Amino acid sequence: MAQRLAPTQSALIEEYVRVIAIDSPSTAVQYRQRLNDFARFLPNSKFHTTIDAFVIDQKTTTKQLDLYSVLAEYHIYLKTTNITKNTIASRVMTCKTFLEYHNIAISNIQFRLKVRAKKQKLVEMEALSKDMVRKIILGCQTPRLQAYVIMLAATGMRAVEPLSIRYKDIDFEARTAKVRSEFTKTKMERTVFLTEECVSRLKIWKDYRERKRKIIDNKSGKIRYVRKPIEDSALFFTSGRWRVVKDPHNLYNQLAAEFGQVLDRIGLQARQENKGNRHAITLHSFRRFVKTTISDLGHSDYSEWFIGHSHSTYYRKPQAEKLDIFRKIEPYLTYLDYHELEAKGADIETKLSEKDQEMQMLKDQIARMQQEKQKENHEMEEKYKEIDELAKKFERMEKYFNKLDEEK
Repeated sequence: MAQRLAPTQSALIEEYVRVIAIDSPSTAVQYRQRLNDFARFLPNSKFHTTIDAFVIDQKTTTKQLDLYSVLAEYHIYLKTTNITKNTIASRVMTCKTFLEYHNIAISNIQFRLKVRAKKQKLVEMEALSKDMVRKIILGCQTPRLQAYVIMLAATGMRAVEPLSIRYKDIDFEARTAKVRSEFTKTKMERTVFLTEECVSRLKIWKDYRERKRKIIDNKSGKIRYVRKPIEDSALFFTSGRWRVVKDPHNLYNQLAAEFGQVLDRIGLQARQENKGNRHAITLHSFRRFVKTTISDLGHSDYSEWFIGHSHSTYYRKPQAEKLDIFRKIEPYLTYLDYHELEAKGADIETKLSEKDQEMQMLKDQIARMQQEKQKENHEMEEKYKEIDELAKKFERMEKYFNKLDEEK
């Protein structure tokens, strides 16, 4: 379901974000927030105008306001609001795109010279380790948050995708979940494989959500206990306590806040440079971890398909082949089943030890064969020398007898 957009007083902003929302509702929400900030700036600035009036003015031949001066003043204003450089760049560039959408020509050279929106800095993100993932999962104290985080760490889904899954989209027996096309970045519906551990945590959350709850009547004071089963069409990660939630972005805001509190509590409160109060570890970090883990196991193409990249060749592979590879990588996407992990680790160590022994035996066998070959070659050389000596001796004897015959 598309994310609902908040109302605005600008008809031109409304027109622009409606077009953006066709392809990406979440992007439209972000653009609206940025443009509303620009719309609030204009009346309170020295220009004393509205955003719609500013656009209309720029379309006339007798412009009252200089386009670049307005954007430059907005840029200066943003620098006084204590927001990050990346956020400033995003807001200024969104304003530029908005004006260009409304047929206002902007010279890139003049824009760089007079407005100078800073380029966004790309920061290399530090990869999570498996021990760190386990620490975060154990730090999640609520069944819902723990199930959500494990699902991210086991599937590599984008943060909103698990929250868009309905109860009827999960097949607990087949251990799969369906992600609807309207909530994927590629706009393609896909089926996600779930680890046994992930399914177990999802069941725990389901049982907790459907637990018997105490309800107290405000008027009579009577107490009754109610169990509310989750409906097939309900979003799986909704709490079930209040009104029906149909927008997964609302769930994201709640769980992202809880996730940030977990990071602070377990000592992972480090922030990203030039990103304000944003944690260095985010919900997207699990996606990078899953991609790296599967790639390091030698399944790089498969990892692209697994996390939902549209260009992966595995979209054309049979489902049985995809499932077979998933069974091989599943232990590496399991975090809390210590006995299985230890047994798996011991089994791998044993197999590696056996392989090392086999390799050493082969090396020793090859060395022996080389030595025997060298010995045979040496013996053959000695025999060739003997034969050569005999041939020379025979030749000398033949010459001697020929000489005797001539003398007679």
